Amino acid sequence: MKVTAYKTEFGPERIYASEHQKERNDLTGGDPLGGFIAWSLDAPGQRKKMKHVCRGGTPHFVYVSKADADTQGGESLDHLLFKEAVSEIGHTRLILNGGDAFPIVITAASLEERVRHPSGNNYRVDVYLKFESEHFYGEKWSGEIYFEVCHKHPVPTSKILDLKDLELPVIECKLNKRFFYRYDESSTTRAREKLHKDMIKKTLESEAGFIPAKILSDPSSPAYLKRELDRHIAELGRARQLLEKQHAGLQGQHNQLQVLQSDFNRLELEKEKHIREIQSLEQKNSGLGTELVAKERSLSILKKKVKRWTIIAIVTIILLAATIAILLKHRADDAPTIPLPTATEPQQIPVAPSTPSIAQKHAPSQKHHH
Repeated sequence: MKVTAYKTEFGPERIYASEHQKERNDLTGGDPLGGFIAWSLDAPGQRKKMKHVCRGGTPHFVYVSKADADTQGGESLDHLLFKEAVSEIGHTRLILNGGDAFPIVITAASLEERVRHPSGNNYRVDVYLKFESEHFYGEKWSGEIYFEVCHKHPVPTSKILDLKDLELPVIECKLNKRFFYRYDESSTTRAREKLHKDMIKKTLESEAGFIPAKILSDPSSPAYLKRELDRHIAELGRARQLLEKQHAGLQGQHNQLQVLQSDFNRLELEKEKHIREIQSLEQKNSGLGTELVAKERSLSILKKKVKRWTIIAIVTIILLAATIAILLKHRADDAPTIPLPTATEPQQIPVAPSTPSIAQKHAPSQKHHH
C-alpha cells in the first residue's frame, strides 16, 4: 500500500493519499476528482501512472495498469527523504575520499537534475548543488556538485563514464543507517517525513556534521586550471632561479675541485719522491745494518780476546809477584847477621866493599896530566 506519490511525471513535488482524500471530501463529497492522476516514486521519465482509492477506509494509491502493479522498483523513502533533506540544507562540511573535512555554503539546489550526453543518453542526478567554499574544490569545480545518494545500488558505470565525459563534478554518498526512515510507504505522513528530514538537516548543519562521499568525477574548471598554470609558472621561475644559483655554486665548486686536483697531483709527485727517498734510505739502512752486525761480531771476538789476554796478564802478574816475593825472601835469608850496638859503644856500621856500577865499569878511564 502506497500512501504517497508524485504529482507530475517529472517534478519533485509529492502528494499524500490522506490529503487528497480530504480534498475529495471537501470538493465532491468523497467522489473521485475527474482526470486526477498521480505518479509512482520512480525516477523522472520512469514513473508509472497511479490513481487514488479508498479501500477498507484507508486512502492510498494504486497503479492504473495491472502490469505495473506486478513490477518491483521505485525509490525507497530512505533514499528519497535523504536527498530532499540535502537539497534543503544551507551549509555543511564535506569529506571527500577520506580526506580532511572542509565547509561549504549551499546557495542553490535542485532535485533530479537532468543531464544529456551527446550520445543521446539522458540521466537524472539526485541533487544538484551550487556552493561556495574557500577550499580549492570551490574553484576547481566552479562551485558545483552533482550529488548522488547510494542506498542499495551504486551509480552504474556507464553513467559515471558519461558524466566524466561531460566533465561534471560528481560525488556519491553512501546512506548511513542513522538516516534510515522508520516508517514504510503504507504508514508515512507528511508530518513524519518532515520530522525525519529536520533531523537529517540538523545533523548535517551541526558544528560536527559532515557528508562523507567519494569522488566519481573530478574535472577542473578553466579558472582553476589557469590559476594552477600561473602557480606552476611561478614555481618554475623560482626553480630556475634556484637552479641558476646552484649552477653558479657548482661552477665555483668545480673551480675549487680543479685547484684541489692540482694540489693532489703535486702531492702525489711529492709522495713518489718521498717513497723513493725512503726506499734509498731503507737500502742504506740495510747495508749499515749488515756492517753493524759485522762490527758487532768483530767487537765480540775482540772482547773475548781482551778478556783472555787480561786473564793471562793477571796470571802473569800474580806469578811475577810470587817470584819476586820468593827471591826477596831468599836474599834476606842469605844476608849476615849484624849485632846491635850497646849504649857505651858507638855504633859502627860496616862498610861493604864498593862494587863498581855498571856505569863505572863501562866509563873510560881518565888520566891526569900535570
